[in-house]
Amino acid sequence: MRTLRQDKRQLVALFVALTPGIVVLGMPTEGQAQSTTISGVKVVIDGTTYQLWSSQAISAGQTLVLAQNPNNTGTPFNFDTSDLARANCVVGTVSGTATSFLGSSTTFSFLDSTHVLTPTVGGIPCQNNGSLNEAQNYTQIGQFISDGLQITVFVGYADNAHSDACGADVPNGSPSCFPSPFDGAANFFQGSAQGILNVTCLHGVAPCYDSGVILFTAKLISTSTTGFMTGGGQTANFAASHGFEVGCSVNSNHNNLEVNWAGGNNFHMDTITSVTCFLDPALPNPAPPPAGFNVMILHGTGTFNNQPGASVFAIFTDAGEPGTNDEAQIIVTFNGSTVLDVPLAKIATGDQQAHR
Repeated sequence: MRTLRQDKRQLVALFVALTPGIVVLGMPTEGQAQSTTISGVKVVIDGTTYQLWSSQAISAGQTLVLAQNPNNTGTPFNFDTSDLARANCVVGTVSGTATSFLGSSTTFSFLDSTHVLTPTVGGIPCQNNGSLNEAQNYTQIGQFISDGLQITVFVGYADNAHSDACGADVPNGSPSCFPSPFDGAANFFQGSAQGILNVTCLHGVAPCYDSGVILFTAKLISTSTTGFMTGGGQTANFAASHGFEVGCSVNSNHNNLEVNWAGGNNFHMDTITSVTCFLDPALPNPAPPPAGFNVMILHGTGTFNNQPGASVFAIFTDAGEPGTNDEAQIIVTFNGSTVLDVPLAKIATGDQQAHR
């Protein structure tokens, strides 16, 4: 469900706080700018709810893995979902919210229809056990789009606690004891090994995992390198005026951006250092004119008040005509300081148009 884009400054601050590697000034890299924050993840099995993971932003090419985890009071969080296995093979549900860098929110809910979290053990459907090994590779359970990122959700099982050979007793078993990626192989991992050797850890390793696992992956979709965007006007609250003609490639001949704001300040772009154009299906079609994208993310360098050494980060959207729903974000830095910071919001006047 798409929500109203309110308080964008708080969203940008949250994004900067959650995404490693962002420049201290708050000007994100291109890959980091196009991120989605996964939050409120919960698993429900037969009336029992597991929900103990914090929010995490992921960008294209990154992975987030959620496993057993101590809660915020220090009490171990048991995500041993096979404990809830029943003769009627209860299906687990994985749900949560994804909030994109553009501020839109998508709620998701997917069924673990192949019973990875409540596995068939030793050939017996949904059998709870104390010794058989449940380690399973990932199985995809769902997919959704979040402002240009395709988010795919998987479930697996980590088990180096039971004495049988890893993955020997379940379909799609993992002989390594863990689905991949897991722990340090994931970009972001929330989990904690627990247990005592020969008591709850029977596989010769302690502490150990006996845990359902959720994996989120992200990749870019529908990018374009051939079009360009034109337009301008007054940004939200009349904080600045802008005019531009910028291509979807660093080699484009369309490379003009001019920004003016209070006090006689000006930024002029000389060079596109990176640019990404993509089609966000949650936004209206950009036509007319027809185009293969409706969002542009731009990094460039240029001059601030005719002095070289300035940088710009900008997001421009085209939500169709007459332009009243188009949005812009512009951040200009110079000599280590942010001299202009306009958060993402609808432009007050003007129009922004994507072109093929």
